[in-house]
Amino acid sequence: NAKTFNVQTAYNLPPDPGEAGKAALEGIDSNNNGVRDDVEIAIYNYAPREDQEKLRQAMFQKAKSIELIVKADLSDLNALRQIVVKDFRAGACLNQSSPRRDAKDLYFIFEAVLNTPARSRADAIFFKTLRDNGISYSVPKTDPNPCDYDRR
Repeated sequence: NAKTFNVQTAYNLPPDPGEAGKAALEGIDSNNNGVRDDVEIAIYNYAPREDQEKLRQAMFQKAKSIELIVKADLSDLNALRQIVVKDFRAGACLNQSSPRRDAKDLYFIFEAVLNTPARSRADAIFFKTLRDNGISYSVPKTDPNPCDYDRR
């Protein structure tokens, strides 16, 4: 009789907020780690093994950057530029940390974070605002160490 592995118990994750987590753009982040509870649970379910810690951390970094995009103050162009840099770094980190080369991990994070029409709309408006203000979605200098988990 094999025991069923429960990722929420194993990693002491917050409770699943369910539909309440979709009610507001910000969602619910009960442990205040910068990632919504539903996204945190999804990441751990996607990569539950202990040897996948770096992948999970990279996914957290990308989820945080997408959440910054969704919640951005579009009137603060300097803040938008900083978010672009964080998002580029997070994408590079996920690319480095992922054993896959088919972008499945990246698409998973997009789907998990942008899981309501309002969140998808906020993401689209962010990138439209960049274009409308001539802000390039590129980082001029490659960061040799884009992962936050390596910067401790």
